[in-house]
Amino acid sequence: MTKLVLPIDNYVPSTAAVDPILLWRDTPDFADFLARPDSAEFVSLLDYWDDKRGGTPAPLRSAINPADLSRLLPGIFIMEVIDGPPLDFRFRLVGTNIIGGLRANFTGKTLREVFPLDGMFAIIWKQYRAAIQGDVVLRVGVDGFEDHHYRFRVPISVILLPLRTAPDSPRIGQLLGYVKYYKEKMERVDF
Repeated sequence: MTKLVLPIDNYVPSTAAVDPILLWRDTPDFADFLARPDSAEFVSLLDYWDDKRGGTPAPLRSAINPADLSRLLPGIFIMEVIDGPPLDFRFRLVGTNIIGGLRANFTGKTLREVFPLDGMFAIIWKQYRAAIQGDVVLRVGVDGFEDHHYRFRVPISVILLPLRTAPDSPRIGQLLGYVKYYKEKMERVDF
């Protein structure tokens, strides 16, 4: 089997786009990602989520206590599922590292307001749709943002974990997420 090269591994600062990829749990590529020395936060969150879900496909949102995740909290976000139509997601909690990385606080905004459905954001929507089906999905890629006279690009990894909101229902009503920015690989691109 050939080893998957992740965008965060082969990232070379340039103006060329780096396509994000999705990794599903229970695949060798997902396991390889978790085995990386820089993936400890993802392992910790996934272990916590697994512990809270017990024998169910997804834990109840009420079982998740942000205080238990204090070390991870700056990179944590929680999304509420809005069934629609149209399907959407509302940012309920956004950690300080995410606010700093995106240069905005999206608490209370919908995913549709922040990331349109098409174009370069389509893979984000694919990840969210998979998560509300109960899948644990990791997105690895490069995000960009602007700050006055410069554009910045930084490799990131984002995991989504499904949460149930009612004990007697399998419906996924919220998503627990974690974002890691690999700031040591950030690049500045002049306008």
